[in-house]
Formats: sequence, structure tokens, C-alpha cells
Amino acid sequence: MDIFSKLFGKTNNDSALLIRTKALLHLVFSDVYMAVIYLYFTAFLFAMMFLVVFLKGARPKTNYERRVELIEGIGRKRMDKAKQNDNAHFEPGRVYSEYENASKQILKKTYFTTIFN
Repeated sequence: MDIFSKLFGKTNNDSALLIRTKALLHLVFSDVYMAVIYLYFTAFLFAMMFLVVFLKGARPKTNYERRVELIEGIGRKRMDKAKQNDNAHFEPGRVYSEYENASKQILKKTYFTTIFN
């Protein structure tokens, strides 16, 4: 017989865990001292679990967090530029006239149309 069978028994009842939990709580709260110790221990474990969250909120930002925020801000600005479709950044022919002239000359030399013009 393995340890799992000894601890949980071999029952086909789906509510066996619920019955065992009710029995535990009935045993704990049957004695006042045991209930106080149980509640203190539970509160201690709860505090230990959320200690990182509490400390994170109380401490100032680290250099790493400021760097991550800076990277996110740069990425946000780049996405805003792409969303605005700023022609000065995405179409060089409007800013540099030599690009526009070169594209016009290429189109004049081309006597047939393609899908690209």
C-alpha cells in the first residue's frame, strides 16, 4: 500500500476532499487555542506569499524598470509615427527631390506598364 492510498484512501466518492476539509476545520475550530494558532499560521503564510507584492509597491523604481519604461516609450513613439504614416519618414521622394526626379525618369524610359507602376 503506497503513501497516497494511506493518506487519501481509495474511495470513489468525488467529495472525499471536501469531507476531509470539513473534518479538518471542525477539528481546528473545536478548540479556541488551536483555532487561534491556525489563524495566526494562515495569516503568516498569507503575508509571506504576498511579501514580494508589498515590497514592490513600497520600493522606488530601479534602474532596470526605468530602462524598460524608456524602451517602451521609444517603441510607442515609433508605432505612433508608423500609424500616422508620416510621409517625411516613409516616402523619400517628397523630401528629397532627386529621388522624385529619378523615379520620374525611370517611368519615362519605361514604355510598358507593370504591376509596379
